[in-house]
Amino acid sequence: MSMLEYTEFYHADEPVGVFDFYSSLTPDRKDFKKIFNRNKIYCPECRVCQLKLTQETISKTAFLSKMPGENNKHSDWCSHNHQTMKNSEAIKYYGSLSNEEILEKLEKTIYLLLSPKVTNNHKKTVPTYDNPTLGLIQTTNRKNEETMKALPKMSFYDPRIINVPENYYHIPFLLYGDVYLSAYEIIGSTGFSYNKIRVIDKNSKNQIMNLYRGKNIDKTREDVLYHVAVVVRYDYVSIRKEYKWELYNQTSIIYRSD
Repeated sequence: MSMLEYTEFYHADEPVGVFDFYSSLTPDRKDFKKIFNRNKIYCPECRVCQLKLTQETISKTAFLSKMPGENNKHSDWCSHNHQTMKNSEAIKYYGSLSNEEILEKLEKTIYLLLSPKVTNNHKKTVPTYDNPTLGLIQTTNRKNEETMKALPKMSFYDPRIINVPENYYHIPFLLYGDVYLSAYEIIGSTGFSYNKIRVIDKNSKNQIMNLYRGKNIDKTREDVLYHVAVVVRYDYVSIRKEYKWELYNQTSIIYRSD
């Protein structure tokens, strides 16, 4: 995989906040075209590096990229400084983590990408973790040299969540976003029960994905917007005879409300 793409942007002027890039380009959100022209958009993670919009053409879709300039840089801890891990590296990395370490990674995700906390000049404060990085790990390449790479991650509002590329199958992905949640229990004819949780688009109110939680109970409210981070894989579910997003394990989800 290549450098991380920008599927969101931070806007430093009114309205202030992190916005989904793709939904901001839809016909009913034409007001965002003005935002892109104000040169007030930044990396959604570090909120330091300025971004630019390349408009849609006949052959290419619109996209965000780093504004040119020697002094226009990401914060040192920002994952957009680094290449994304290869699929094999992501599989190996998550396989080496305990459940607690995965949850810590998800906590960092919520802090860095979804928390509203900012300093007076809109920059994100450096996290108070021993390793203040999001999605950055040390891997060993063929020359036995350690290098930092970013974990594969996407917003819940990334179009690839619905139209999943084949090279994303079976790969652990860190997904994040502000969404609604709907938890419920299913009881089978034999009395066996299990829990699931729906992830719901905050704008359209449509279901994004429906995740199996086993015996884990989620006490969520359907009228509350949550900051959510999960580790999932797009895998084949034999009982349903289809591919779908599933939690990496039954506990690899964290959600917080303001």
